[in-house]
Amino acid sequence: MLLHQSQHPLTLPWPNESLVSFQVQQMPRLQSFGYVALAVLSLAYAHFIPPVSCANSLQLTTIAGRNNQSTIECWTYSQDFVVAGGLNVQQLGDLTGATYIEVPTSADHTQGPYNPSGPQLFVILSGNATITFPDSLEVLHVKASQLYAAADTHDVSGLGHITTVKAGSKLVQFPFKDGVLPNHTWTPGECAPSLNRRDEL
Repeated sequence: MLLHQSQHPLTLPWPNESLVSFQVQQMPRLQSFGYVALAVLSLAYAHFIPPVSCANSLQLTTIAGRNNQSTIECWTYSQDFVVAGGLNVQQLGDLTGATYIEVPTSADHTQGPYNPSGPQLFVILSGNATITFPDSLEVLHVKASQLYAAADTHDVSGLGHITTVKAGSKLVQFPFKDGVLPNHTWTPGECAPSLNRRDEL
């Protein structure tokens, strides 16, 4: 059963029509992006995988559009972390219409090529995904408990990307309100992995 509000359509990693067999739950509107930042950072900390590989600001591996093609980039937020209580805190932007999705356990799910209707952040809580591109040989292996962004909308990418998600995966999507992205810089390719990763205490 698909549960969502029409004014906040599901956009990533799959278009609406492919979600009819998924368990989807629309979450309450996130009116304070400061709370969202703390929630996502807490999620990453709980899995001991900090979503940062830069000392001063947040970096996100992003599915972006460049020269009318989808590609992998590393986006670095222009705003530095704020240190609060010994924690690095980053405002992620104005987010709205967050959605939780469960992929059926019966089989992996492949969708695309397609473009999202709007840019958003997403995190796989459990499971994994592989993203490929119809007009390049790039491959992105999406890992659990790490924050990613997807922004290869029709206005910046002609064909979009292809997503294959492992059966039983669970994820949360955080669309940017009105498609407004936070200020950032970018470099080609994935962001470097964090050197502070710990798998256990």
